[in-house]
Amino acid sequence: MLTALTESNKIVNTLNFTRLQLKSLTTIKNQFYCPHCKSPLQLKVGYQKIPHFAHISTKTCSFTNQSESIQHLTSKKLLYDLLKTKYDQVHLEHYFHNVEQIADIWLETDTDSIAIELQCSSISISELRRRTKGYLSSRIQPLWILVQPITHRLPLSLTSFQQSFIRYSSTLGYFLLQFSPEERQFNIYTHLVPISLTKFSGNKTILPLTGFSFPITLSQVNQTICLTPEDWWRYRKKWSANKIGFSGRRKDLFLQEVYNDGDIFQYLPAYIGLPVPHMILIKNHPIEWQYYIWKDILKGKMIRSNIRVSEVVSTLKERIKKNNLVLRNFPFIRTHRYDLTYIVQQYLFLLQELGILVEVQQNIFQLIQPWQTFQTFDEMEGYNDELFLKWKHILNRTKLQEKSF
Repeated sequence: MLTALTESNKIVNTLNFTRLQLKSLTTIKNQFYCPHCKSPLQLKVGYQKIPHFAHISTKTCSFTNQSESIQHLTSKKLLYDLLKTKYDQVHLEHYFHNVEQIADIWLETDTDSIAIELQCSSISISELRRRTKGYLSSRIQPLWILVQPITHRLPLSLTSFQQSFIRYSSTLGYFLLQFSPEERQFNIYTHLVPISLTKFSGNKTILPLTGFSFPITLSQVNQTICLTPEDWWRYRKKWSANKIGFSGRRKDLFLQEVYNDGDIFQYLPAYIGLPVPHMILIKNHPIEWQYYIWKDILKGKMIRSNIRVSEVVSTLKERIKKNNLVLRNFPFIRTHRYDLTYIVQQYLFLLQELGILVEVQQNIFQLIQPWQTFQTFDEMEGYNDELFLKWKHILNRTKLQEKSF
């Protein structure tokens, strides 16, 4: 904690004092108390951590952790010091009584009231949602910033908790904002496209701490999409190889289902596993959910049979109920017009471009090319190479690669 109450009920902020001044406060035997649970605090002025307060009692405070990391304390100090130079109303560790929540920093601008939460440790997504809802109910805009270290090289590797910090913008696609106190910079990863369960293709832009303001200036952010068809093809092949190598047919339920249906995983046609806009909402690789569409719906249809979008969506929802498919949880995307129906539509439209389906009415398609099976590896490679070139031409013609996958 960087704030405490004195015996006269005044707020003391360690960032407003020099280390020498704080040292003198400890020798005078001043009494400090937690602003939230009112229990005694000890002022710690060492040389490794930023001077801070800590609970003396082992009693757990309902609102604060017993120990804050150096990273969290440093992040609060850096942002607080910066924002104090830009805005008049900046409050450290402010407690909102009506929702019983503490913001690391509370900022009031001419137009907004903003609660900044700097997250170093992993907490449940339900807790992220609860606290976000609490702020919004008080007309306070929460800004959650991931401070937890991540591996910065691309493709980006993210845990499930780190993925929950992904947001969506019509210009930046799905993006992640991460703060690195050690480097005093924000790292913004834009146009994120999942290439596996935990890895994402995307672009990285570095925003120095001194350039941080509200709203964040997007003109400095790289807004191009770096994923090419060749990249996706390479990632698709790597995912398939890992699926076989690490899972194995006997252990993996998806592979079992493929083989039990008479198909060979290595010989699946290339239109199984193509990227479509907003597929990031589905945690499973496109090879999995697109195969389920074929197995449950398309493979059993006669040529020129009707295929309704609603029918395909229903079968995917059934797969979700059975835990064959899992949706990603993005607590900071409050309103989103893209959903499972939209993703299905985009996939069926792509199959139409590839000459496999044809739309006969709105949201109703017909199958015009049956399920493709191969007898040899060379036969499969020849078909898939030809389909890849056709898909690449479609992307160049429709500029689908400029949309958010």
